[in-house]
This record gives sequence, structure tokens and C-alpha cells, in this order.
Amino acid sequence: MEKLVKDKNEQEWSELKGRLADRTANINILSGLAVAASATYLVSNSPTDFADWNHQFPYFFIAGANGSAMLSVLSGLGLLIILNMMNLNSFREMQKWWLSYMLLFILLMMPLFFLAFASVAAGVGWIWAIWFGDKTWMKVVAFLACTVGIFTALVICGVLLYVARALVAADDSRHSDRP
Repeated sequence: MEKLVKDKNEQEWSELKGRLADRTANINILSGLAVAASATYLVSNSPTDFADWNHQFPYFFIAGANGSAMLSVLSGLGLLIILNMMNLNSFREMQKWWLSYMLLFILLMMPLFFLAFASVAAGVGWIWAIWFGDKTWMKVVAFLACTVGIFTALVICGVLLYVARALVAADDSRHSDRP
């Protein structure tokens, strides 16, 4: 990012904006699907005794997933509007004031954060809906799914930490090579 601003490379800036806009558009599509799916569950009765999402606790979490997915769409839309308005000079000006730079960073993270929260809330809602259901074997499947989900989350966090450590080490070695 530092090199991009110093070199005034408009092509690299356009590529970065394009990647960010594509990423945000994909998140918005997923969030829109999550809104539609969770709204369907909120307005319909449970058709089987496997899961009871009409119980207060699961309903609350599924409604929370719906609201969070809507916030993901809204923040993603705002991010797309801002990305389309920004150019390299406006980004350079934003870097002069730390608060605007920090707000942009937060806005970049908001769609993904809200979508992740919606996923967790929907998962918790479904687990509780299965728990309030009437099938023991579904409760066992839900427990196994939670175990796999926690393991997957731990693997993802481990890889992210390793990548972050490698990026910091690469940045440190790059700065130590300077006279």
C-alpha cells in the first residue's frame, strides 16, 4: 500500500479497487441469500419434528442472523459506493488523517464481519432448534457438526496466524535491508 501511494501507480490502484469491489459484491450476494433464507424461516412453521425454530431462543438467533445479514448488505453497498468514488489522490489525502484511514479500514471489514456473525447466529439458532426438536439422532448429528465446525474454525485461525506471522517477518526483513 505504501509503495502504491508513493509511486502514484494508477493501474495498481485500479486493480486493487477492482479486487475489493469484487470481494464486496460476492459478500453482498451471499448476504442477500442469507437474508432471504432466514426470512423464510422466520415466517414459516416448522414442517417436521426434527427442529423447532418457532421456539423463542432459536427464533431470536435466526432473527439476529437476518438482521446481521441485512447490515452486511448495507455496509457492503456503502463500501461499493465509496470505492467507486475514490481515486488515488483521495486515498492519499485520507492517509494524512488517521481517523479517516481507520474508518475506511473498519468499513472494509464490516460486510465480512456481519456475514460471519450472521452465519454464527444462524448456526446457533439451528442447533437450538434441533435441541428443542424431538429426534435424538438429530441431536447427535448436530453435536458432530459442531465438533467439525469448531475444528475447522481452529484450523482456519491457525493458518491465519501463520500467514500473519509470515507477512510480518517478510515486512521486517524488507525493512532491515534498507540502509
